[in-house]
Amino acid sequence: MPWDSVIGMYNKQFTSTEGRPPINGRVVIGAVIIKQILNLSDRETVSQIQKNMFMQYFLGYSSFTNEPPFDASLFADIRERLNLSITTAISELVMAHNVENI
Repeated sequence: MPWDSVIGMYNKQFTSTEGRPPINGRVVIGAVIIKQILNLSDRETVSQIQKNMFMQYFLGYSSFTNEPPFDASLFADIRERLNLSITTAISELVMAHNVENI
């Protein structure tokens, strides 16, 4: 997974330096991937990530933590931010990366 490129695309949305800083892009994109692959609800996704060290590793955590990555209610905001153009661009980037590494 080309995390640096994917996170760069996601972070381009955040141009303002005011307010609370955004959640790490790898955590957000990774949580969406986990949610979709396992077909989980928002709350189930956060709970599974909180309990599973392998999922936390996938999200870039350096060590296991019992803390949730974010509140499940933030998935609504995440869905708004990940519009069709960003999702398509990320998908194309991941596919190109996989083709190059075959």
